[in-house]
Amino acid sequence: MPVHKHSWLRGARAILTAGTAAALALSVTPASAASVATWDKVAQCESGGNWSINTGNGYYGGLQFSRSTWDSFGGKAYAPYAHQATKQQQILIAERVLGVQGERAWPTCGPKAGLGRDHANPYPPTPTDPPGDAGMTDFVGGDFTGDGRSDVVARAKVNGTLFVYPGNGAGALEARRSMGTGWDSLDELTGGDFNGDGNTDIAARAKSDGTLFIYPGNGAGSFNSPIMAGTGWNHVEELTGGDFNSDGKADIAARTKADGTLFIYPGNGAGTFDTPIMAGTGWNHLEELTGGDFNSDGKSDIAARAKADGTLFIYPGNGASTFNSPVSAGSGWNIMRDIFSADLNGDGNTDITGVQAPQGTSGNMYLYPGTGQNTFATRYTLGTGW
Repeated sequence: MPVHKHSWLRGARAILTAGTAAALALSVTPASAASVATWDKVAQCESGGNWSINTGNGYYGGLQFSRSTWDSFGGKAYAPYAHQATKQQQILIAERVLGVQGERAWPTCGPKAGLGRDHANPYPPTPTDPPGDAGMTDFVGGDFTGDGRSDVVARAKVNGTLFVYPGNGAGALEARRSMGTGWDSLDELTGGDFNGDGNTDIAARAKSDGTLFIYPGNGAGSFNSPIMAGTGWNHVEELTGGDFNSDGKADIAARTKADGTLFIYPGNGAGTFDTPIMAGTGWNHLEELTGGDFNSDGKSDIAARAKADGTLFIYPGNGASTFNSPVSAGSGWNIMRDIFSADLNGDGNTDITGVQAPQGTSGNMYLYPGTGQNTFATRYTLGTGW
């Protein structure tokens, strides 16, 4: 059977303008999807159903990815070339292409197979998939398992157990593992390498008295004994980690409850913090603060949502504990809660993830892939019941 060549798949990368991102943020419909049976039809048309095919024509695997498209949509997290990945892995990457470009990414075989009319999840969650409890909260992104891939840590609302959901480096999460109980006595969780040992730690505040503790990560999905990092942290909120002064050490940004002043608490690389630096006023009109390099300039920025209308803003960091003028990253973000950042799809850009549900209820978790240009590509579902 002949193998079809596709200009849309050749070197494709989804980069959206701020206006496009705003429109996408308003949408509550997940990106396009298709069942395994429909993908089998596409593969049959493309490659005779041979998922390991490499004819030397520059297109690989059952769905005939070019190398550049495979890389652009995170495929190299699975294998260097599509034909070296499993059928499921090829379909997962194809789902991303479908969500951005539609069925015409396969101009002949996509429409012929009904790719744009299916909308089924090819690999729906099973009863044993995460999270398994009545909703999660206090999300933190980072590499907690030491494999170089970003994971997700979250606390179960029902009993305070902390879980790690290992990332696969391609925008999906694996089965969760418990990291310990009793975390319902803490809040304002945020991640970073606060003790300088190369492992991602968690900073968390005691609800009872505002003491801040650092829980040093061991790089294997659990923590060593906590370190007291200071008292009096109950007068601040919206804690988020990042290297805001560009000294190579993890800091914490936090907003005062009284007047909304933003302070940077410079980390000393030993699990404690130096004298805070005022980074600006008026931050009390913002919420859901999360740190990350959203514009790919190597400096830590802050993404924050306007309370008034749900617009998401990126505050570009200048590497000196203050921020440049904010950039709008889209509207409609007031439908999300527990917004956090991490490079979950392994493309080198910081993504944003959040749960579409009111506070106190569970809902779907969505990943908004970062473009590295202060905007985000089409979101897709990471899981349900969060």
